[in-house]
Amino acid sequence: MKRIFQDSANIKLGFLALLFLAAALLPFDSPSFSRALSEAFLLLSDYARDHVLLCLIPAFFIAGAISLFLNKGAIIQHLGPESPKIKAYSVASVSGALLSVCSCTVLPLFKGIHKKGAGIGPAVSFLYAGPAVNVLAATLTFEVFGWKLGTARLGASILFAIVIGFIMNLLFSDDERETNAAMFAPPQSSQSSSYRVPLLILSLLGILIFANWKSLGGAGSFGGKIFQVRFLIATGFVLLLVLLLLFRFQKEEISNWMAVTRDFSLQILPLLMLGVLVVGFFFGRPNSEGLLPLEKLMSYLSGDTLLANSVAAVSGALMYFATLTEVPILQGLMGAGMGEGPALALMLAGPSLSLPSLFVIQSELGWKKTSTYALLVVGFSTLAGWIFGMLS
Repeated sequence: MKRIFQDSANIKLGFLALLFLAAALLPFDSPSFSRALSEAFLLLSDYARDHVLLCLIPAFFIAGAISLFLNKGAIIQHLGPESPKIKAYSVASVSGALLSVCSCTVLPLFKGIHKKGAGIGPAVSFLYAGPAVNVLAATLTFEVFGWKLGTARLGASILFAIVIGFIMNLLFSDDERETNAAMFAPPQSSQSSSYRVPLLILSLLGILIFANWKSLGGAGSFGGKIFQVRFLIATGFVLLLVLLLLFRFQKEEISNWMAVTRDFSLQILPLLMLGVLVVGFFFGRPNSEGLLPLEKLMSYLSGDTLLANSVAAVSGALMYFATLTEVPILQGLMGAGMGEGPALALMLAGPSLSLPSLFVIQSELGWKKTSTYALLVVGFSTLAGWIFGMLS
């Protein structure tokens, strides 16, 4: 049997058989099924247009640079399994939070630092903190929902980034003691630890952050002023990147970097695309409806019961939220009767997890660790929402 599935011709034949079965059996003439199928590809279209070019592509290049150029000893010293816990989790949570990216954009960076030797605990703290401890999203939450919900979101996100990473380290630290060498990295040059590598990563981070800067507040606010010149700032980082590559990196190094970036892209993009299609099919786009009826879901989200918080946390962990979009979506849901507790539960679980990101995380950690991470996020989010609802 194993030999049959290893034969590429048999794999192609099986794929064709599944394709024909799907064409014959799926109810394409059903209005609800056709709408869900349309929503799946419309969500994928939105994702490709709004997130791949300015978010994922810079993230892939950053991950490739981390894997290839960054000194592995420095990663292990600050984030490794044997590094001081306070130092490791502080560095991981702060560095993740400063990026202010969505759950999918943080994935290449997470894979890069984990392959370079970061322990499971600090790596997971970084993974959670990037989308969850999001300074821009926290600011928008304060503006829209007030200080109480904003403080609860920010405080719980910071706490969970550290606690979830620490629990993952306790459960899986034995697995992490083995050398976690980068999968693709060829031998590093002797100059890999010089200023050129930090500047390279800084330029890529600048492109990632400022090209995706969101407008918060009025035009006269600090965020509004940066938003007006975001592309000018990003262009400055592009020029810095070009100058570094022209004068401080050899052609062979650039070629190796392109190869590592390509490999990260081939690992991650197919899983993300599949996950986005599945999410779009079942849940639809924001303000739209997939196969699952929104009215049915809302019936479980009203009030501040433990069930409502659980449904909110699980739904958030499966749906895909681009950076900052969870706030206007929650405005609509709360207007339809969603309680403050479930709103907090969804805000804590939604940005940090999604079905697309789970597919990618399992390719790096395996289903056992990925399932544990997802259960921790959903469980803590449910608990926080329930307590917040009772105290409100």
